[in-house]
Amino acid sequence: MNNENKVKVLLITNSLDFGGGQRTIQSIARHIDKKYFQPIVCGLKWGGNLGELFEKEGFKLLLADKSAEKVIDFVRKEGVEVLYLHRSGEPEPLYSQLLSSCSDVAVVENNVFAKYDPQGEKYIDCHVFQSKMMLTQRYWKFVKDKDKFFSQYKVIYNPVDCRNFEKYRVNEDEIKSFKRSLKISEDDFVIGRIGRKDLEKWSDILIEMMPYLIRIVPQTVFLVQGIPERKWKLIKTKNLESYFRVLEPTPNEKEVALFYQSIDVLAHSSKIGEAMGNTISEAQYWRRPVVVNSTPSRDNGQVEQVDHGKDGFVANYPQTFARALAFLHHHPKTNEKFGEMGHQKVLSKCEAKKIVGQYEKVFVEACRKKKITMPLGLKEKVSKVDYKPSEQEILHYFSEYYVRSKQDFGSLSFVESIQNSISTPYRFYQRFVDNWEQRKRRFFRIKR
Repeated sequence: MNNENKVKVLLITNSLDFGGGQRTIQSIARHIDKKYFQPIVCGLKWGGNLGELFEKEGFKLLLADKSAEKVIDFVRKEGVEVLYLHRSGEPEPLYSQLLSSCSDVAVVENNVFAKYDPQGEKYIDCHVFQSKMMLTQRYWKFVKDKDKFFSQYKVIYNPVDCRNFEKYRVNEDEIKSFKRSLKISEDDFVIGRIGRKDLEKWSDILIEMMPYLIRIVPQTVFLVQGIPERKWKLIKTKNLESYFRVLEPTPNEKEVALFYQSIDVLAHSSKIGEAMGNTISEAQYWRRPVVVNSTPSRDNGQVEQVDHGKDGFVANYPQTFARALAFLHHHPKTNEKFGEMGHQKVLSKCEAKKIVGQYEKVFVEACRKKKITMPLGLKEKVSKVDYKPSEQEILHYFSEYYVRSKQDFGSLSFVESIQNSISTPYRFYQRFVDNWEQRKRRFFRIKR
C-alpha cells in the first residue's frame, strides 16, 4: 500500500523539546501501523532536540514557527486526514485558527491539563485524557452532553516504549562504572529524579525531606537529571550539595535508560502534579519503586499511577516522604517486590504497541464522524481493540480517587506537625518566587 492509500496523521505539539508529550508523539509515530497510517510530526511553535531524531528515523517533519497558515497549507497540500493535538486544552489563537480552517479534517485532542476550549470544542471529534483523574476530577464539569460521554471522551495512558528500552539494558559492571564516575559507592542508597529544568515541575518537598532521610540513611545519594538553577542554589544554601549528583537533561535514550537502572527508588514530586508522569511509568518499567506525594489541589494523576503499598508509596510531608524512602532501603525484598509489581503493571497497561492500537481506533472513529474513507481492512483491525481503562473503571474512579488522594505513608508526630506549620510562610515565599520566575521565562520565550 503506497502513501496515497494511507491515512495521513499530523501529530502536533508546541515544541520538539525533550519531554513527556514529545515522548508520546514519538511512540505513536514509531508504533502506528504503517500499513494503514502515515505519521507526520509537527512542532507548532518551536523546534527542539528531538527534531533531528525524528528525521533520522525517517519521519516527515514540519516546523511551523508559530504560523497556523503554514500548517493549514500543509494539511491541504498533503491531504492530511487526522490532526492529533497534544496541548493544554485551553483556547489559544494558533489552535483556534487551525481548527476553524480544518473543520473537514478529523481532530483528536490529547488534553494534557484538562482545560476547556469553548471555541474549539465543536471542531474536536474526540478528547483523550492521560489518566482517569484528569477526566473524572478535572474535565467532568465541562461535559455538557453526558449521553455522549464515552463516544467523545477517552482515557488512554501514556505509552512506554518497552521494546525500545530493552535495547539499552546494561549489566552490573556498566552500572558500577557509571556510579564510580559520579563518585557513588556500591553501598550508597541511590534515589533519583529525572525531568526538565522547569520550576513548575519541581517540588521543594524533595529538598525538604533530605535532612530527615540522611539521618535515617546517612549513605544516601540523590541522583538528579535536570534541576532548575534556583533549586540548586537552594540545595547549596542548606549545605546539602554533597548528597546530590546532578546530570543535564538529555534526549539520548541510552543515557536515560542508564539513569533508571542506576537508582534504587524514584523520588518524584512536581509542584503542579502530573496528569500522567512518563518518568513514573518508565521507572516502573525498570523495576524501580516510586515514592510520590498527593497534590489534590492540582493535577494528581501520580496517585493513580502508584498503587500505594503495592509498587510504591504516597507520602505527603517531608518527614513521611523520607520515611517511605528509608523503608524501601531497609526492606530490600519489599523493594524488589514493588519493582516487579510496577513492571508487570506497565507491561499490562502502558506498553507502547497496545496504547498506539487504542490511538488507531480513536483516529478511525474520528474519521468516521467526518465521513473520511478508510483503507480496506483498517476498520476490521481496530474493531478488535478494547479501550483500557474501560468505561466501568472510569466511572468507578469518581469514588476511588477520593481514597487515593488521602493516602499517606504513616503520620506526623505532634512536633513534626508544629515544625511544618512554622515552615508554612517560608514555603509560601518559595512558591511565590518560583512562580514569578517561571512566568518571566515563559513571557520571554513567547516574545522570541
